[in-house]
Amino acid sequence: MRARACLVKVDDQCHDEAKPAAMKRDEKNVQDLIVYITENMTNPFHVDNHLRQLINISTGLHASHDIEDLLLKSVETGRTKMKIFVESSLSTDKAEIVRQLSNEHVIDLPDLFCSHEEADTRILLHVIHSDKIFQQLSKGGRIIVKCSDTDVLVLCVHYFKVLVSTEQMCF
Repeated sequence: MRARACLVKVDDQCHDEAKPAAMKRDEKNVQDLIVYITENMTNPFHVDNHLRQLINISTGLHASHDIEDLLLKSVETGRTKMKIFVESSLSTDKAEIVRQLSNEHVIDLPDLFCSHEEADTRILLHVIHSDKIFQQLSKGGRIIVKCSDTDVLVLCVHYFKVLVSTEQMCF
């Protein structure tokens, strides 16, 4: 204790962990751990113990054939499900009309004129204007509104019943 507090000068300091008793204790603990692992756990790399079955290395239990098939085919199943999701949710048979805007053809859109300060209601003006375009083309359409503001969602739900030619509104 006095040596730790530097009250006594010790020429040869030795940590407690390096003393023979501690070394013997640590070696016994390591050997006990090795014995436990070799007796109670299965070596996943020892092929003679389990030729073709999947095995839990901590319990030594073999996986059933159903679980084995599920795990071995999980990558293929994931790819198939992703393909189905993309084809059913992210793509459509209907081609979208996309037009480029340029400075050569500038037109006034009185439907979009307003004195609103809030962007929420301005977005709805664009929605209503798009619905009028669908009416003029005698087509049903889909309007996609991308906005993180929940006020806009509430306004879209409210005004959807007013839209005549809009078949679908996505938010």
